[in-house]
Amino acid sequence: DSITIYNSDFVDNWCTWMTGGNCSRLLNGFRLEIFNGADGANAVFTYDDPSSDDPGFIIPITTMPSGTIGDQVRISLPNKSEYLILTEVQVFSYGTLLKDLGKNPNGDD
Repeated sequence: DSITIYNSDFVDNWCTWMTGGNCSRLLNGFRLEIFNGADGANAVFTYDDPSSDDPGFIIPITTMPSGTIGDQVRISLPNKSEYLILTEVQVFSYGTLLKDLGKNPNGDD
């Protein structure tokens, strides 16, 4: 089992001013956690990004144990004061979209 994060870059005035036009480096040092259960207290899988500068636009995570099951995903920037802004998060299992996070469960925006 594996996870792939598509860290798409966007360029606007803020991104160009703050990072020279490369917003993907803002994700360096991120943590991805998968939780299973309503309490969301204990992660069944945790990945800490080892990159020191820029994790890149495509981030393959191949260390997830086979058969890992979860119903919640958290992406954070531990020990940093910056905000993490994600414009879209989709979770797939075996090629099937499970959740389109951030959308109303009824399908309306």
